[in-house]
Amino acid sequence: MSKTVGIAMSGGIDSACAAILLKDSGYSVIGFTFSLFNAGSNIETNPDSGDVANQIGIQHHTVDLTDDFKQLVIEPYRIGYSQGITPNPCAICNRLIKWGVLRDIMLEYGCEYIATGHYARIEKRNGSYILKRGIDHDKDQSYFLYFLNQSLLERTILPLGEYTKEEVRKIIADRNLNIDNRRESQDLCFIGGQSDRDAIFEDMKKGKGDIVDKSGNIIGEHKGLENYTVGQRKGLDIAHSSRLYVLSKDARGNKLIVGEKEDLFQSAMNVHSFISSHPFCPEPGLSPFECEVKIRYRTPATNALFIRLSETDAYIKFENPVSGIAPGQIAVVYDNDEVIGGGIISPD
Repeated sequence: MSKTVGIAMSGGIDSACAAILLKDSGYSVIGFTFSLFNAGSNIETNPDSGDVANQIGIQHHTVDLTDDFKQLVIEPYRIGYSQGITPNPCAICNRLIKWGVLRDIMLEYGCEYIATGHYARIEKRNGSYILKRGIDHDKDQSYFLYFLNQSLLERTILPLGEYTKEEVRKIIADRNLNIDNRRESQDLCFIGGQSDRDAIFEDMKKGKGDIVDKSGNIIGEHKGLENYTVGQRKGLDIAHSSRLYVLSKDARGNKLIVGEKEDLFQSAMNVHSFISSHPFCPEPGLSPFECEVKIRYRTPATNALFIRLSETDAYIKFENPVSGIAPGQIAVVYDNDEVIGGGIISPD
């Protein structure tokens, strides 16, 4: 009897290809799509997902997780921005929605495994499971999955980890499936534009405030701290002799601190809420561990020293100063292709 796997489907080519590969491997596949709250309009569900599942020849269910999404993803995002940090809602969604609420629903349908269209790999070695980068490093999404523990890794299948994006496109084309071959996931799927952002932060807005330089001199006016993130250059609307960038946000004083590009570079940072399931993750008190660290999904990994201060706190010192470290974002530690662990960048 074939094993049953539930796969999160978006209607795009990645999850469709993952479902095809699973079915071709002999699994009994059930597709799941969850309803998504769009701040500026109503509940949104991708209408293409069911059609894609029908073309592939698998079961499909749409589940309403609107309230869960609002509570577990949007609310922490709102609170984080109101506190002057830059949360990563995609990582939160993966942990609490896809591998949380949605996985529980999959279990109710008899699914023994959960699968997604992420470009990442899972390797079993000496009785332990290790999360690794996808073969296609340009599309690698292991960054978003750093939280997967041993029990979740054991029951997770990532079919696209061994494929490049072009190979995925070819698989879809060869099947003659009617799927938008160009479609890519958005970074923030619940914010389509400024109106959505305004709706999300409506009851939290402190309004306009001062833009100040590093010395505290007022040099402009911002449109609301929720509209800015560390490293941002566009939208400051300041006449200045050099280009200015967002360095930090003072939520209590409702001030936006800006400076020149070189002011963005930092040599070290602290990380809290650190999680690791890697069997050889350094224990607290051990010597610094040479590694690579990603501070954002689209930022290349950079060489660093990792020092684990406690079970949940770490200190990272970069080989060369890096730009745009944003408190609230995820920092993921790698040893070559293996994910050692990850946590949240601290404000201090």
